[in-house]
Amino acid sequence: MKKKLVLLILLFTTFSCYWVWRTEIVAPLPIIQSKTFIITPGMSLNRIANELKAQGFIRHSKIFSLWVRINGKAQRVQAGEYVISPDLTLASLVEQFVQGKVKQHSFTLIDGWTFYQVMQALNNTPHLRHQLSGLTPGAVMIKLGLAGQYPEGWFYPETYYFVHGDSD
Repeated sequence: MKKKLVLLILLFTTFSCYWVWRTEIVAPLPIIQSKTFIITPGMSLNRIANELKAQGFIRHSKIFSLWVRINGKAQRVQAGEYVISPDLTLASLVEQFVQGKVKQHSFTLIDGWTFYQVMQALNNTPHLRHQLSGLTPGAVMIKLGLAGQYPEGWFYPETYYFVHGDSD
């Protein structure tokens, strides 16, 4: 009788683990379209899991947290803005967070722009931490380590890439 009970418990546990693996870990995330998700510096794993669940990216926050901890990745999740697509699984989502595959934004400086046009475009660029807003051209050049230099001609016309939270 005892052997049958142990066997039954073992079978139930094995089936339960397989079911969680199949329906939560390797199944596509329950979203229809790609969306962004931001992990802020210092955000705890439980808060990340709860936010993912609240925003509909995952079904169960506890399973997410447990999967991350079991795989020894709790301390390796990186802050940033992530694009989460419907083809991701919970396992691949964790890998994206651990590898720091964050969304890249772009800012293009147009040839011929004046310093004031550059500053206006920077100030209107979302996802940047705006630290140069309202500064005089001289103050901006001091912050750039170019004190006493005239700002015109110092900024190369190019497309620059940055991540959410970088400063201007």
